[in-house]
Amino acid sequence: MLNNIFLKTLRDQLVSIFWWSAGFIFLSIYLAYFFPYMSENAAIFKMVDSLPPVIKNLIGDVRFVSTPAGFFNLQPFSYFAPIMILFYSVSRGVGVIAGEIENGTLDLLLSKPVSRSGVIFQKVLSISLALAIIHVFFLLGMVLGLILFKIDLSIIKLTEAIIALYMLSLSFLTISVTAGIIFLNKRKAVGLVSGFALISFLINAYAPAVNSLQIARIFSPFYYNSGNSPILNGLNLNHLMIQVFIAVFFLMVSILVFKKRDLYS
Repeated sequence: MLNNIFLKTLRDQLVSIFWWSAGFIFLSIYLAYFFPYMSENAAIFKMVDSLPPVIKNLIGDVRFVSTPAGFFNLQPFSYFAPIMILFYSVSRGVGVIAGEIENGTLDLLLSKPVSRSGVIFQKVLSISLALAIIHVFFLLGMVLGLILFKIDLSIIKLTEAIIALYMLSLSFLTISVTAGIIFLNKRKAVGLVSGFALISFLINAYAPAVNSLQIARIFSPFYYNSGNSPILNGLNLNHLMIQVFIAVFFLMVSILVFKKRDLYS
């Protein structure tokens, strides 16, 4: 085991970083390849336009799907990318402490000359760096797809959309770390965070069509990721600051809970 917790955590992710980055590059190029067929197929628009209002709300305004910004706002930024990246964030987050307990390596980890808060901070920082690397390759894959298939889309707004997605991943990362420390059980923590993610995703998706969900929407991390549709309208700085607050808040909560947590009861 490396003496440096940050480097050890990063080393353990190298294979995952490679395959997740490759997956996002493939997804980006595939969607760029698919876009011309989507934009020229009138039958698809007629089919979408005939769907029930609630389903149409999940898909988005059909008028924009034929434009690059509208198409990529729908896919990957509304569905594929958030779902994929949350798999990584949640699984890694709950494993920060709960995973060490299940692997029987917590005592060895805490024997290092570093405080409990230092353990959390170094491991979260390492996973955050891994997520940043994956998002950079996601951006490179998107840009490559745009170039290969001659698609006109603002690189600046594309970058802003990926920044918003990265902040969403950090929010769920720190939420997952907190859940893992509270339950000290990966399955329970994953179940709780996944359930919260699903409910908050559906609240954000249905809120525009259901008045009673408008207020609840502000409690959904997905709202601050996609509520302003960054690839269409640019990054909303207020939403960005709230995402930063969520990530920092749950990081601090996880540290405070870990300091006081009896890990052996």
